Amino acid sequence: MELRCKDGSVVAVRCADGLDCTTRLRDACQRIARVASAQGIRGAVVKSGSPSCAAGGAPLFPEQGGSPRPDGVGLLVQELRETAPDLPVIDEAAFEDAGQRAAFFSLIFRRIVP
Repeated sequence: MELRCKDGSVVAVRCADGLDCTTRLRDACQRIARVASAQGIRGAVVKSGSPSCAAGGAPLFPEQGGSPRPDGVGLLVQELRETAPDLPVIDEAAFEDAGQRAAFFSLIFRRIVP
């Protein structure tokens, strides 16, 4: 699956045949975000580069074709940010960096102990 620009929006498209999976994927991501929020999630570690989960850096293909830009945000992260705008989100690659990981945990602990 890949993220593509289409008519001013970002869509999720199946690579094999170009099928637009945006609606089904967005619906699933909305359900996940609502359940996570209702259960008190305090932070999320997501898959880097993923069209569903990237916190940033997912390949985003332009509408007219050509090389992707590395600034796509996965649909799940979009929904998490809409449902819980203050929720700390980090991707696994950034999580490997000690400084970014410490900053992530600091944000989480501030949510637990104000």
